[in-house]
Amino acid sequence: MKFTKALTLYAADLNNACKAARVDTIAMVTRNLAELSVWVRYCNLSETYARRFLEDSVRDFRELLETLHKLYTAENGKPENAVTELLEGFYRVAAESGMRDVDERYIRVRDAAKEVTAPDAFNYTYKIFSKLAHPTSLVLTFDPEMGAFETMVSAVYVNGVNLAISTFNELVGFVHKSFECPPV
Repeated sequence: MKFTKALTLYAADLNNACKAARVDTIAMVTRNLAELSVWVRYCNLSETYARRFLEDSVRDFRELLETLHKLYTAENGKPENAVTELLEGFYRVAAESGMRDVDERYIRVRDAAKEVTAPDAFNYTYKIFSKLAHPTSLVLTFDPEMGAFETMVSAVYVNGVNLAISTFNELVGFVHKSFECPPV
């Protein structure tokens, strides 16, 4: 259900960004859709893969907390007690839930893509979307009279729509797969 909610959110973001002709936002949302597509396919491979993804989201959150802790400590010369308590609580809950390897490195989306799609195609398109999501130099060098900017907005938007559709179809396939008896 969370994948479906994320897909719905990104589809709405994609349309809003297109209406605003924001190539950076369209590229960022399309990059998010590319990641979502990989993770849905990855989780559909098996329960083991789905469990790994779930545990990796916990590892990702751990890394966020640790980075906040380091940032606060670097800025203030001492750790923040509330963040320290959050980290301690996090480790306690992880241990209580049976997750022993919470400090393990999470799988990166590009590595998961190797399991479910053509990794080179994913890496190249992901790089393009990432560059366009941070387009300051590109936006400053485009000549609006040439029409290249509008073409780029359209091309990235179409990629985003195609990713949303393929991800939706993958989710539908998961639902079909979960039924024990074939539909009549």
